[in-house]
Amino acid sequence: LQGVYVTATSFEKANLSYSILDGAQFESNPVLKYASFRSASLEGTKFGAALLSGADFSRSNMHTAVLAYSEALDPVIFTDANLTGLVILDSVMPNSNFKGATLN
Repeated sequence: LQGVYVTATSFEKANLSYSILDGAQFESNPVLKYASFRSASLEGTKFGAALLSGADFSRSNMHTAVLAYSEALDPVIFTDANLTGLVILDSVMPNSNFKGATLN
C-alpha cells in the first residue's frame, strides 16, 4: 500500500501489522480507532485529522511521518517504535505510551 491516498475512511480495529505504508496519506478524518500498525513501515506517512484512539504503532518505523491535527481519547501505543523525524502538529494524545521508542 505504498503511496496510497485514503480519505474519510474507517479502519476501526483494522489489522495493518507488518504492512508497508511508506508515503501513504490518511486524510480528512480517517477513523483508525484500535487499528494495529505493529511493526509496520510508515516512513513519510501522513495522518491528517485522524481519530487514533487506542491505535497501536508498537515497533513500527515512523521515520519522518506526520501526525497533524489528530485526536486520541484513549492512549496511543508507540512502544519500541522508531519515531525519528516524527512531526506531531497540534494533536491531542493524552496518556500515550512511548516506552522504548526512538525519538530523535
